[in-house]
Amino acid sequence: MKFCLECGEHLKFLGLSGWSSGIWLYGCPKCNILWEEHGCSVTGAKTEWKKSFHTLSKWEKQKEERKNQEIKEHQKLEEQRACREKLKKEGFPEPIETSAEVMGLLSEGQRQIVFRLFDLVKQEKKLVDDINSRRPNESGILVINEAPKVCEDNDDWKVITFKLCEELKDIREKIVLNLNKALNSGLAHLGIIQRQCANYGVEL
Repeated sequence: MKFCLECGEHLKFLGLSGWSSGIWLYGCPKCNILWEEHGCSVTGAKTEWKKSFHTLSKWEKQKEERKNQEIKEHQKLEEQRACREKLKKEGFPEPIETSAEVMGLLSEGQRQIVFRLFDLVKQEKKLVDDINSRRPNESGILVINEAPKVCEDNDDWKVITFKLCEELKDIREKIVLNLNKALNSGLAHLGIIQRQCANYGVEL
């Protein structure tokens, strides 16, 4: 049994702070002190006692907040799973086009998903235009950022646009991820979501 170094009361064992930390936590309800017993989490050997910069009440409050957050995240995942299962069973509903009125009916989280999709599609279009603008021409020379580059065939074009193509691949992966978020968040009724799912091969 451990005792508080301040008042001598029995301490409440709170567990290991983290497997790699080697810090065992104890609390004194009377003094509202959070004690740390330092040592080695592998061997179990203890070295010293220290007061935490947290009070016991603050630590317990943060622990409760983390627990509530985990519950909320679990509930959200369950809701998303149920939404996706319903879509798989019933298919896409009749598409609705996005308008100010429709956007106003969405939750803040849903609007953020739609705005993010708009932004990603714009980025994709710019990259595609940049890549296509670097295709070989009759002169075999391209001027990029005021610097001439030889581009006589498709092999040259692939080398010149390699970085842009990698960025395009990354953007398209983000679009797919965003579309899945949209489906999980109840946005399958939007026409833009349905069309982009068809364009990017996102299945229910």
